[in-house]
Amino acid sequence: MARLATDVPRIKGSGRVWPACGSRLAMTLGFIVGKFYPPHRGHKHLIESARRQVDHLIVMIAAHPEQTIPGELRKAWLEEIHPDCEIRLVPDELENDSRQWADFTIRYLGRAPDVVFTSEDYGPVYAELMGSRHVMIDRDRTAFPVSGTLIREGPLNHLDMLEPCVRAYFVRRIVLIGAESTGKTTLAQQLAEQFDTIWVPEYGREHWERKLAGRTLSDPPPSWSHDEFVDIAEEQQRRENLAARTAKGVSWGLVGASVRENNTVEHLDRLFATAKDRKFPVFISPHYLFPFDQAWQFGGLVEHSMLDEREFFRPDPLSVDGFANSGADWLDRFKPYIEDGETIVVSPHKVWGPQTNDLVLQLRKLRINKVILAGMLANLCVESHLRELLEQGFEIAVVKDATAGPRHPTIGDGYQAAVTNYGFLANDVLTTDHAVKLMGN
Repeated sequence: MARLATDVPRIKGSGRVWPACGSRLAMTLGFIVGKFYPPHRGHKHLIESARRQVDHLIVMIAAHPEQTIPGELRKAWLEEIHPDCEIRLVPDELENDSRQWADFTIRYLGRAPDVVFTSEDYGPVYAELMGSRHVMIDRDRTAFPVSGTLIREGPLNHLDMLEPCVRAYFVRRIVLIGAESTGKTTLAQQLAEQFDTIWVPEYGREHWERKLAGRTLSDPPPSWSHDEFVDIAEEQQRRENLAARTAKGVSWGLVGASVRENNTVEHLDRLFATAKDRKFPVFISPHYLFPFDQAWQFGGLVEHSMLDEREFFRPDPLSVDGFANSGADWLDRFKPYIEDGETIVVSPHKVWGPQTNDLVLQLRKLRINKVILAGMLANLCVESHLRELLEQGFEIAVVKDATAGPRHPTIGDGYQAAVTNYGFLANDVLTTDHAVKLMGN
């Protein structure tokens, strides 16, 4: 909000001074026009900033038939991302002339909009020709340094700038085909681990195993119907499309470098293995978001980002539909440690607040007062738990290379900030080598 105020200190018109932010503009109709080719985080920032300031916002997509992403698809994306806006699609048939577009807009809408929001240099002239007020938002792309051209030139390099529905369009999909028991599942798991992404199991196999459940060798083999094959194909496609929205991890663009530099996954694996070998109790504090969380009305940057991108999303607290291999699932290489029947998985943690699960209760019930803390993310869940456990009287050592943090283009390096705080707060800050040695003594 402060950034918007810097972009547009005041809006002047008709002898009145209009606040650019902090309160709604006293207007009925706001208007945005663009190609949205494709929609990205910068567009989302523009639309959300505009929507907060008007009673009704129309977003008009100008699509040309030669563009490779169909206009109808872009319209569907924006309708999903911004359900509180009216999304319209028009053919891009005019020259790049502000007068032509101003005349067309008035004819198309049946009136001039009260305010036009843009992040482009043409905006002031275009708005003035319609007699509309203009708001410039983030012209220098400081909030989100991205453009449609940049996305089209290398979409896989900018997945963090795309909403899940748009990401699913660009991510590459690999299909493994082969006879039964030829290693497809194992290969899929290994490829997913190699490329830091997710994989989708074969639904047909799951369906077949359900058909066999409860049967004996003396029972006749189950029959198949044509409708079953259709159901299998549709469910497989649904799961693949859902997985494509979080492929590579929706936060990988922010945290990937830190994970690689710290060898976080490998170090966590060593901690798991040593703890299990030395009979240390292991606790997992998971993070999930549910549909009702999407209705929250206020929060910070991380909270909004996770809600918007449906990170760690589960469709229902009582359902695991679509959970396997999603962003909310355990990493495959950690599943043997977590699902061994001995690891304690506490209730979900919400990242931005410490007192949101029963970790302290579980530790108290086992009379544990010393904790080795590791996992993701360094400056969020890990630091949140560190502060909570210290305040509850526990002695805490943090393993600094068995975690990682985001690097935000404007906010800074979350991992380095966390490590600094660990030094101030924790009883000890360890490396994985040191932690493994201590557990082995």
